[in-house]
Amino acid sequence: MKRICSILIVLILVVLTSCKTNTPKTPKVLSLELKNTENAKVYQNDLYVPNGVVVYAVYEKQKIDVTKDATFSTINTESIGFKEVIVEYQEVSTSYLVEVVTPPPANTLSLVIRNNPYKTEYYVGEELDPAGLLVVVMKNGQDEAMVDLFSLKFSIRYFGTLVAGFTSIGPYEIVISTEYGETSLSTSLYVNVSQDPAKLPKEMLRVNTAHTKMDYYINETFDSAGLEVYIEDERDITTSIPLEYCTITVTLNGVEKTILDVEGMYSVSVDFRGMKAYYSIQVIYREPVRRLIIDYKEAVIEYKMHEAYTSAGLFIQYVEDDVVKAIVNPANCQIKFLLEGVEHISFDMPGTYQIVIEYEGILESYYVSVI
Repeated sequence: MKRICSILIVLILVVLTSCKTNTPKTPKVLSLELKNTENAKVYQNDLYVPNGVVVYAVYEKQKIDVTKDATFSTINTESIGFKEVIVEYQEVSTSYLVEVVTPPPANTLSLVIRNNPYKTEYYVGEELDPAGLLVVVMKNGQDEAMVDLFSLKFSIRYFGTLVAGFTSIGPYEIVISTEYGETSLSTSLYVNVSQDPAKLPKEMLRVNTAHTKMDYYINETFDSAGLEVYIEDERDITTSIPLEYCTITVTLNGVEKTILDVEGMYSVSVDFRGMKAYYSIQVIYREPVRRLIIDYKEAVIEYKMHEAYTSAGLFIQYVEDDVVKAIVNPANCQIKFLLEGVEHISFDMPGTYQIVIEYEGILESYYVSVI
């Protein structure tokens, strides 16, 4: 009987040892990768919910969507600014930033010009013609209603003073107003008034803009090069005036401007000994040239096969038109590994890998060596 018991005990131990040996080893999570965290925002005092954020667990040879099993830390939205959200899965964590912003005011109404009138240049004595003007009421930044031209009221101001009509040369402010419900709304546009060539006084300061810059992008520098200034008398005899003897002033909506920092039709005044001439320049918006600058001097650039990638030491700058706009957290970027143009999810082969950094659709890269 004892012999039989001993044999049974030995068999049980063999079976247990076999089961333990064949139990597969749980793969280790190397890091977490986040998607859709760019420009994450929440209104002040609202609860932040990470809708749309995707969490990937990166293993040695694959990455898996673990969003449903990942945990997100809560943030305090009582104050404005950037707050860090920590994402955890199986004792591995990463983070991204959420900006707490001021909520928009409720029911903000504004009157906005969609199309200027066909006529924005007048001669002294002409009457205002609003034909072609298109105005809309906006509510909280969204188009609410189009305003009928006949329901608009117009008043004319000359350097801030209410006037009855175009009696002098120069820029005029046209104040447009209407009633929307119980709210009074108004906006303005500007027109230029010059002297009718057929009614020139004995001497008139004139400008020729054929060879000067008339169209600009926002933040370009005003350039009067090529502008020709001359005095013309009633006999059409002209006298050229050197540009350096003139005073040039640029205004927008009646306010003097030293930089062209907003869109619009600017008025340029040329003054010579009290005589003045005017012309207009157009300033429009241009999409900035965006790029990333990656400084990897402090980053790891040599790895061993199967060693986990780290973005520690990377210093990434977001630049618009060569002006640094933000310091970018690598955790807010998408990072890919390319070996001879083929994407890998880890350093599973030796060679020189291109590390591609993507932030808000902008790509930049650097290289690391894997041995």
